[in-house]
Amino acid sequence: MFNAYLWLKFVHVTAAILWVGGVVVLAVLARRSARDPGAAGELPIHRHPIGRALIQPAMIVTIVAGLALGHLRGSMPPWATWGLVVAVATVVVVLGFIRRYDRELLALAANGEGNAVREAVLRRRIARLGMLNIVLLLSAVWAMVYKPSF
Repeated sequence: MFNAYLWLKFVHVTAAILWVGGVVVLAVLARRSARDPGAAGELPIHRHPIGRALIQPAMIVTIVAGLALGHLRGSMPPWATWGLVVAVATVVVVLGFIRRYDRELLALAANGEGNAVREAVLRRRIARLGMLNIVLLLSAVWAMVYKPSF
C-alpha cells in the first residue's frame, strides 16, 4: 500500500544522509588541505564536484521533502523548524565564508605571490568552518531523532 508520508520520509532521510555525508567528506578534504603545505594547487572546496553533484541536490531534496512532510502533517513542529534554520545557516557558512576564503586562495595562487602564511590561515579557516558545518548538520539530525519541543 502506498503511503505518501512514509515515502517522503524515506526520501527526506536518504537525502539528509547524502547531504551530511558529503559535507563530512569535504570537511575531511579541507582538513587535509590545511595540514598539507603542498596543497596549493588543489581544487577549491566550494568547487569540488561532491558539492555540486551530491551535496547541493541532496540539500534541496532534504528541504523540499521536509517541507512536504510538514504540509502532510498539517504543521511544522519546532524541531523541523530547527532543520530549516540549520539549512539556512549551512548556506551562510558556505556562501558567506568558505567560498570567499576559497576565492582568496585562488587569487593568491593566480598572482603567484606564494604567501604561504596567508594560505595556511585561509586553509585553517576553511577546515574550521567545515567542522562547524558538520556540527550544525548533526544538531539537525539530533533534533529530527529526539524531536524536542524547545
